[in-house]
Amino acid sequence: MKTNPDFEYIGKIDFSDEEDRLPKKMILEYEKKRYKYIILPGIKKLEKELKNRSIEDKLPYDYTENLLKQKITERTTYIQYENKDIYPKDIKPPEIIYIQEAEPHVLITGESDSEEDWYRLHDLIRPAAEEAFLTYNLGCWLASISSAITCCEYILKYELFRRLNIKDKNKLHRLLLDTRFTFGNLINGSSYIAELGIEQFKDNLQYLNNVRNAIYHFNPSKEQEVKKKGRIEIERSASITDEIVLPIIAFRVYEIMQNLIGFFYNKEKAIEYYKEGIADWKRKRNIK
Repeated sequence: MKTNPDFEYIGKIDFSDEEDRLPKKMILEYEKKRYKYIILPGIKKLEKELKNRSIEDKLPYDYTENLLKQKITERTTYIQYENKDIYPKDIKPPEIIYIQEAEPHVLITGESDSEEDWYRLHDLIRPAAEEAFLTYNLGCWLASISSAITCCEYILKYELFRRLNIKDKNKLHRLLLDTRFTFGNLINGSSYIAELGIEQFKDNLQYLNNVRNAIYHFNPSKEQEVKKKGRIEIERSASITDEIVLPIIAFRVYEIMQNLIGFFYNKEKAIEYYKEGIADWKRKRNIK
């Protein structure tokens, strides 16, 4: 990661006092220049394009390439904040060693005995984590946040369903039919958190849910909850969708996803899952 920032955040500027406001004459001059050199030329450009639409359609224009360049520029522009932290921070790729199969014997047999709908969650976890990583490094902050939160929801639901499939199939069936069983209901249900053994993640999962509601359901009250958890001044003062804050939120969310992956899919868990798979295969084939 870059050690020298491109910019340094100097804090929130308060223009609430009349003394701190720019002179009205200066403001008017700025508005006139904006009108003359930005707004009017913009209108003329659009009018010209409308007149020459047939020609314009034939001109080569790589929107994807230009947009990617813009996003990469955003990703590689670093800002240092008051606590000397620099964002956007670099991130490590998701390290998923092994995700236990819904039917552990699949490790060896390669095929499950039945095909329940929830089994498909197994195959969605890794792609969601990878897309969270990829879009973060492309500077696509909203996409990264969405993918990371989605990945966390897939992990929690899959691991809960997998455990209930062994311990309480009736409860599993009820949950699968419950259209209100959302990410929010899952993390706010103490029994689900206890079943998964992730009490230490509860506050971070609540943070994820608040981010999800604030951004993707446009819930201002949840945005205030996210801002309260801000570690630096800009997080607590600016909107969480502000272009200067989004990289910080994206990092926080990605970090939580990584920790959840590290809890469920680390090397120690992989060995445990492999042994479960071998034992399940032996039971299935009546091998002593």
